[in-house]
Amino acid sequence: MYVSLLPDGTLKRKLVHLKLRGRKLEDALHDYPIDGPLSVFDKVEEKLPDSTVEQEIIEFSELNFGPYVQVINYITTMSNYIITDFNKRQVFDHDTFENMMETLSDFVYTFERDNPLQGTLTRAVLDDTIPVNNGTLEHLLDATRAVVPPLQEIVLFQNLTVQLLSDLHHGVALDFKKKYRPLRKTEFVQTMLMNKDGHLVNRYHFRSPASYYCFLLLNFIERKPTVELCRCCGRFFVPKTKRKTLYCDRILRNKKTCKDIGPRLKHRYDAGRDRVIEEFDRARQRMYKRYERTETINQTFTAKSLTEEDLCEWTRKATEARDQYLAGELSEEEALKIITAT
Repeated sequence: MYVSLLPDGTLKRKLVHLKLRGRKLEDALHDYPIDGPLSVFDKVEEKLPDSTVEQEIIEFSELNFGPYVQVINYITTMSNYIITDFNKRQVFDHDTFENMMETLSDFVYTFERDNPLQGTLTRAVLDDTIPVNNGTLEHLLDATRAVVPPLQEIVLFQNLTVQLLSDLHHGVALDFKKKYRPLRKTEFVQTMLMNKDGHLVNRYHFRSPASYYCFLLLNFIERKPTVELCRCCGRFFVPKTKRKTLYCDRILRNKKTCKDIGPRLKHRYDAGRDRVIEEFDRARQRMYKRYERTETINQTFTAKSLTEEDLCEWTRKATEARDQYLAGELSEEEALKIITAT
C-alpha cells in the first residue's frame, strides 16, 4: 500500500493487491495456497477514499477482530502440534502442516475480500515472512515458526491503539520505554514524488499492518490531538475544534447523531449513562492489563489469566451491552452486569 500524508493531515492512499483472473474467489480457495502460482492473478491498483490520521486511528480502534482471533488461535494450535519430540528426536507432522497452510490460505483470501486494507497488508507481511517453498524439511520448519507472529500484528496494534487513546483522554503521560516501546524504533520505506501541482510529496510504502498503524499512531501523537470520550455513546473521538465538545458526530439511531440526542437526554439519563460509560472504560483498562500480564509472564494459566480471544470476546459483549443500553434496549443494571462480568 502507498500512502501520502499532506500537510493538512489528509491521507492519500493506493492499495495494490492481487485479483483472481476469471474465477470466483470461493472456487480457488483450496486450489492455490498462499505461496501458490501467481499466474492466475492480476495486479490491481485501487485508490482508497481520502481519509485523515485521526479518522483512521479512531475507526481502527473500534474494529471487531473477534472472529479473526479465533482463526489465529486455531492456526496457532496446529503449529504447536506440527513439531513434536518423540524418543529424543523431532517428528514433523506433514498432514497437520498442510491443514494449517490450507486454513491460512482460506483465511487470508476471505480477510482480503472482506477487509481489503487490513487483509492486503496481512497477505503482504505473510509473503515477506514465510520462506519460499523449496521442498526441504528445513523450509517446513521455518514456515511453521513464521506463520503465527505476522497474524498477531494487527490485533496487538489495535490493543496498543485503544490504550494510547485512553491515556491521551485521561491525560496520562505516554510511556515509550515500556508500554509504547513498539513505536520507538520503526523504519518506513519512503520515496519523493512530484504531484500535479509541481510540488514534491513524500510517499510511503507499507507491507504490514504493524508498519502502517505505527506510522499513523506516530503522526497522531505528533499532531497533539484532543481525545474525548463521547458523553452519549461512550466512544473516543477527536473534536473538530478546540472548543470543549461533549458529543461526537456518530449516528446513534434513527439518523440522529450523538450531538442531536445527547443534550436532550442529558438531564434525564445523565447519572445512569455516565455510570455505564465510565464503568465500560474502567473495565476495558482492567481487562487489557490482565491480558498484558498474561502475555508478559507467559506462565501457567490461572483463573485470572486472559487470552487474546478472551479479550476480544469480552470487548464484543461489553460494547454491545453499552450500545444496547444507550439505545434503550437494556436497563442500566443489565448493561453493568455484562460489562463487569470478568
